Amino acid sequence: MIDTSQLEELRMIMGAELPDLFRSFERDNQRRFVELESALERADSEVLRRTAHTMKGGALGVGASELAAQFKAVEDCAKRGDLAAAAQLLPLARQSLLDTMAAFEAWL
Repeated sequence: MIDTSQLEELRMIMGAELPDLFRSFERDNQRRFVELESALERADSEVLRRTAHTMKGGALGVGASELAAQFKAVEDCAKRGDLAAAAQLLPLARQSLLDTMAAFEAWL
């Protein structure tokens, strides 16, 4: 779920501020989920793709590889214009975010 070696590197760089990074990561993703849902409502596959891509990059940056895979799947659906499939993936991605945050907490 999370890459602990990458988290160790982040801990060396950020020190005591690492929990703040995780909280910011969660807040940003919650905000971006709203953007994803809005893009789906408007059938805007390009905004959906870009937002999912941004979320994927953020997840990779904090060692959350499974979450990144969820966002990549949403991004791929948006590239194909398959908004129905993307909509089905959003609940899975939300749950993956919750699981990732729990894993971060446990790792700290």
